Amino acid sequence: MAAQVASLSRRFGGRGSSFKAWLVVVVRRCVTGRPHLARWRACFMVVRPLNWPEAFDKIRVGAPGSAMTDFDPQNVTVAGDRPLDRRPVTIRRHVVLVADLAGTVVFAIEGAHAAIRAGLDLLGVLVLSFVVALGGGIIRDLLIGATPPSAIRDGRYPLLAFVAGLVAFLLHLQIESVPAMLLTTLDAAGLALFAVAGAEKALEFNIHPFIAMLMGAMTGCGGGVIRDMLLARVPVVLVTDIYASAAGGGAAIVVVARRFGCSPAAAAGMGFVACFTLRMAAVHFGWQLPRIAG
Repeated sequence: MAAQVASLSRRFGGRGSSFKAWLVVVVRRCVTGRPHLARWRACFMVVRPLNWPEAFDKIRVGAPGSAMTDFDPQNVTVAGDRPLDRRPVTIRRHVVLVADLAGTVVFAIEGAHAAIRAGLDLLGVLVLSFVVALGGGIIRDLLIGATPPSAIRDGRYPLLAFVAGLVAFLLHLQIESVPAMLLTTLDAAGLALFAVAGAEKALEFNIHPFIAMLMGAMTGCGGGVIRDMLLARVPVVLVTDIYASAAGGGAAIVVVARRFGCSPAAAAGMGFVACFTLRMAAVHFGWQLPRIAG
């Protein structure tokens, strides 16, 4: 760093050259490789004094000769620097989207099934499909500041929830004949998908790892809690065999894997397997958390 400052100081010449050189080196080191500072870095080119070195003349925004009005913060490079790698963020968002959409379908069918068994009409079935499928995700997004929530901003979420609920309503006889273990397996898969998606999205918003784990459990269980409240019964996740704990465990695996440098897809896969396996093992062996008898 000292050599760079000395070299730039000689190129500046005149009064205050050392301070200018030091400032240039510090700014470049601070912003290089940090995507969230790309916009500030490009704007620095506009406010610099005219006699500053060619280091900032090398800043390119988009194609050579582009105007600042065409600025794209994801397309900023500096000559000699490597382009900003946006792939991890893109992969994480794709993982969250796929897990969210798949979990939405599974939980919407489960919500519709619960509504049919409770004797609700078509409107009640659609409402519970929406609530079970999207309630946990909406609460998560509001808590981490992702507003408007994805379920409101992206029309695919409510559309999938309502279509799945309608299909379950029309094919209720076939769904009633489905073995209970298959429904439990689908429920465990939906729980794992939502737990993974919740943790990944919380990490994307730079939430503390422990809170990200809680957001994963919230995403997986929130819709079911709202469903049980609407049906005037004690939430199943508070009294049933290991359920919310499985979601929290899967989300914890995602957080730990990401902390150890695993890719979003690999972390999501490990979290899914952990949550799904724990939930199915709890059902098979009848595992329960400790409780006070009486």
